[in-house]
Amino acid sequence: MNHVNNVPLLGVIDPLNEELGELKLAGVNAAVLPVRWSQLETGPNQIDLAYLSEVINRHEAMLASGIKVIIDPGFQYVPDHIFDIPDSRFVNQDGEIWRAGPGENIVDPVFNPAVRAAYATHLNRLGRIFEDREIYAVRVGGLIRGELGYPVGKTPGRYWMYSEAAKASMPVPNWRPGTGSTVEARFMLDHYLDSLTKYSEWLVNGISDAFPQAYQYQVLLPSWGVRPGALEEQINQLGQPTISESGRRGIEAGLDWARTIPALANNPKVAFSSTWADAASQGSGAQYQAPMLYIASLSRPYGSALLGENTGKGTPAELRATTSALQGVNAETLIWMRASNLGLPGQVSATDLGVAFGEMNRESTGTSPP
Repeated sequence: MNHVNNVPLLGVIDPLNEELGELKLAGVNAAVLPVRWSQLETGPNQIDLAYLSEVINRHEAMLASGIKVIIDPGFQYVPDHIFDIPDSRFVNQDGEIWRAGPGENIVDPVFNPAVRAAYATHLNRLGRIFEDREIYAVRVGGLIRGELGYPVGKTPGRYWMYSEAAKASMPVPNWRPGTGSTVEARFMLDHYLDSLTKYSEWLVNGISDAFPQAYQYQVLLPSWGVRPGALEEQINQLGQPTISESGRRGIEAGLDWARTIPALANNPKVAFSSTWADAASQGSGAQYQAPMLYIASLSRPYGSALLGENTGKGTPAELRATTSALQGVNAETLIWMRASNLGLPGQVSATDLGVAFGEMNRESTGTSPP
């Protein structure tokens, strides 16, 4: 089975210090510690020392409770002054500038070098903060909700590569979906998907440099993904939104995992996570496999570790679906979204989570997890 340090991990997202003892007793042995960029960096070269102290305190409390720490760099929470960077946001072919609510109101490190430099500054700062501190893993994504994917707007067929910075690297200048030839459409859609993959390689390399002590870099792969045949169909339609909903949304979001996973899997610390691990297969074959199964099929040749995260409803049915999916691909790590919802009406408790996780690993290995 693929795992790091031979420890099955049951993690929760963003627990409070006062919840750690109960979580540990229930079987939780990992936690995601978010470091919100906007709260840490309140202005150019300005750090909120009170917030920094809070982050360090939470890190120490997790370790003292016997819980491994997974850092979320918090790129999805952008400081106000970063938006002042010229051409900082994603733009689609209609000139629409991407703006959204908390966790989705992101800037563009894919095409804009100045934004990428700001990302690097934040990442290197985090590396210095934690350089002498124990870190188990770091989450990799840095875009919408901290995951690895472009924005997807309400209007179909929109691609977010039309800022001035993005247009400077266009292989077919002035191309727009629905125009030109299928050859031009292929160049442009390949460029769109390749650009996200190259960004992910840059981010993994940056995290590797900032957190060399971490055992694992957890790449967050959202939604359903681009499945075999979808890109060809989209190319033949010159990039128009005429293919299936899941197919066109996957391409618009850049979720070509068959392209991205091989590019990242050469790093032995990289692990791949479906953040929709509770999704069910819709039929047989790669086009219809649940995301967890499809990601596993792509990463298995490289021996990369696998983990999964539920979508956040927190219900018993979602827990059953998630543990079943992880067991089906021999993945031992579950990250639960989120700690604050445990025990609420209609949602599972920490004890429920621990019991289900223990059963999942006993059935997979024939033994109880440590």
